[in-house]
Amino acid sequence: MLTSLNSIFSVIGVLIGIVAALLSILVMVRKKHFASPKLSLNIGPDPSKAEVPRKYRKQLPTIMAIIPEKPTRHPLISFLPLSLENRGKEALKNVRLMLEYKTQYLVNNELLRAVSQIEPTAFKSRYEPKKALFLESLSDEDMKKIIERREVSTFGKGAQMSYEVPIIRPGERIIFYDLFLLRGRGPDDFKGLSSGEGGFQNILPALRKIKTLEDYFVVDILTFAENHEKIHSKLSVLRFSSGTKPDTALLTPFIKALWFGEWPRPGLYFDDRVSLWVLRKLNRVGRLSHGFFKDELGILSFPEIAEIRTKKKQTFAVEVPEISEGQYFAVSSPNCDYYDLPDHVNSYETLLAWLGIPDRPFFQRKGKVGS
Repeated sequence: MLTSLNSIFSVIGVLIGIVAALLSILVMVRKKHFASPKLSLNIGPDPSKAEVPRKYRKQLPTIMAIIPEKPTRHPLISFLPLSLENRGKEALKNVRLMLEYKTQYLVNNELLRAVSQIEPTAFKSRYEPKKALFLESLSDEDMKKIIERREVSTFGKGAQMSYEVPIIRPGERIIFYDLFLLRGRGPDDFKGLSSGEGGFQNILPALRKIKTLEDYFVVDILTFAENHEKIHSKLSVLRFSSGTKPDTALLTPFIKALWFGEWPRPGLYFDDRVSLWVLRKLNRVGRLSHGFFKDELGILSFPEIAEIRTKKKQTFAVEVPEISEGQYFAVSSPNCDYYDLPDHVNSYETLLAWLGIPDRPFFQRKGKVGS
């Protein structure tokens, strides 16, 4: 009997030891988890996202629509606000932020220096010259530091900007303002870039028919750290004519063009999720999730601009970011990576097939899908 009790106590002791060891491991894992760095990327002027509907607060903006407050015949230099924040308990080391887009929209370091060296008498703005340009008050030493941090390289039709931050401590936020040169030439081809090749080229003819769309390109944004995995996002930049009605309806032609000019027929559709999963694994269907549409968060920007002349006698319309206004919005687009469509997707019908959507609903109704 005593032997049996000793055996039982021995087993209980072993079990207690195992449980204690597991609890110790769990505590260590949790401590490591909570102590780890957490890199957060924000695109747009408001890192707190206080104006973003609650439903979209965890999403990164994927569209930036720009409507200048007044027309200009000169190239427009606009700003893209970005920030990196460490929301963890451990420092982020050797953090890098990279932006990639077409060379024609590049403000290289030479031009960046030029627009900071201006003749104040050349301003055409209701603002005081000292307020009319974010870079105007920078000293030569400050400009030298900015250019040293901003690595610029070009490859074929593409350009890449890269910034490196040695360390971001817990709770710290680093703010960046990169610049775009918008010439108002309308959507161009995307060949030779990492985004927008293949079937997306078939959408461009419809985009070029949008009369108020003066510039359109895509920015690939990538950030990572020595002790943090990468965060990748794409941002569509659309510049509309000054005077365009400032509401999300201006994006309707853009979204409709992504459907090759037609909306899916309204009604109830039969959807086999098992078959959809198999077809996605076989790369026969590119739908990202169950729905036909996906919600995208965007920024509607209304830049105040000042016309300046550089010391090299070049004239530009430059955004005044300190007083420019903007707001967030949400739109629905085809539920796929439309920048990475296969070559054969060249019509409304082939897009439906790529999304795994039947040509017709088995029960039709009024309205449109997603309304």
